[in-house]
Amino acid sequence: MDSADTTMDGCLDKVNNSQKFYRTQPKNNKALPANRHFIPDEMKKVAESYEKQFAQFLLKEFHKSIPKSQGESTAKDIYEGWMINEQSDAISKSRDGLGIKDLILDEVFPRKYRNEAAYNSFLQARANQALQAQRAYKQTQMKENEFDSARIKPKAGLEINEARKGVSHE
Repeated sequence: MDSADTTMDGCLDKVNNSQKFYRTQPKNNKALPANRHFIPDEMKKVAESYEKQFAQFLLKEFHKSIPKSQGESTAKDIYEGWMINEQSDAISKSRDGLGIKDLILDEVFPRKYRNEAAYNSFLQARANQALQAQRAYKQTQMKENEFDSARIKPKAGLEINEARKGVSHE
């Protein structure tokens, strides 16, 4: 029996040594610096909101497993809902939280883009988009003003022509 155990262990060692597993991320996520200050705030807020929703779901399910007492009331349900909301908010805003926020940020904004050059490029692109939107809004406003002034002119002209003919609207 000892020889079988030794043979089995030897086989497992050979299998483990022959196969190399590659990880896309280190086992300990804290090994790499997160560079969170180079992540746009909008992306942080979205990731945080998803983590909050998941935490709310978990907490609601946990509360369902607690035996209910005879004295159920609407006020108790409202209080419990507020409590779950605040607890999930605290979980999502904490540095570590459940870890979902970090997973989402790693997918949406990978660590290789978390540097000053990429962040400044993102901010410049966002500023350009805002400027283009502002220009488009101004052009739309100018066209609307031209349209309004074109509508007013014929009315004013008709009133003058009608006044010359002696027609009144009274």
